[in-house]
Amino acid sequence: MNTQAVFCLDANVFIAAWYQLYPPDLFPDTWKSLVANKGQLAIPKTIFNEIEPYAKTDSTLVPHKKKKKYPLKHWLENEFKPQPESNKVDEMALTLEKEYQTKEIRRGANKNDVTCIDFIELLRQLKTQYHEP
Repeated sequence: MNTQAVFCLDANVFIAAWYQLYPPDLFPDTWKSLVANKGQLAIPKTIFNEIEPYAKTDSTLVPHKKKKKYPLKHWLENEFKPQPESNKVDEMALTLEKEYQTKEIRRGANKNDVTCIDFIELLRQLKTQYHEP
């Protein structure tokens, strides 16, 4: 039995951290740690699609221009590479979100331990440390 917690992440976790709190050019180790711990992180498909959705008019952009215009989405798709979650995980996440609109409360759902926490607490739980450049 896996005793590690699975953290279900909302779009705002990535957006606020990337653009305001922990920009990757200043905190690269934070983002490397997320990649290293991605087995403990779940992003429901509906949430993943909320993060920097590509505009239809940008479908023909060359890769380097798409990376510049959508840096977070590019990182998610090319560095973090989330595994597509099953519909069961999506349904569970939505159920938990509706039932428990609070932080740091661990609830079991379908024998999964999903924790809803903010980004700072996520880093603490993953034991992410900042290293001086």
